[in-house]
Amino acid sequence: MTGDGPNVSKGGGSVMPTRDEAVHAAAVNRLAEDLHRAGDHAEAAIQYSLAYDLWLQAGQPRDAAVAMLNTGTELCELSKYLGAANCLEVAASISSAIGDHALRSRCLDGLGLCRSRL
Repeated sequence: MTGDGPNVSKGGGSVMPTRDEAVHAAAVNRLAEDLHRAGDHAEAAIQYSLAYDLWLQAGQPRDAAVAMLNTGTELCELSKYLGAANCLEVAASISSAIGDHALRSRCLDGLGLCRSRL
């Protein structure tokens, strides 16, 4: 990730996700959470973005959306508002597609904050 937005995966095949992919995604997500708590927002953003890709590969769109929301939040902390807004838009789109209105609301709230700082 470059800080300019999400690494949106372009799915192609019909390969079934494995449990190992979900375990790997969860481990990367935990690392990102630890980095966030330590105040390393740049590395946390990178790891959340990686977790996003892994969650998608694991067939877990809600977890992917949360990881992208968190990527956007970290980028906002780094004053990378355009990249943050892009991430939050992706997260809101996924949330809407899966019908998770509460998560979509969180994404749109963050998006409003980022856009107010552009």
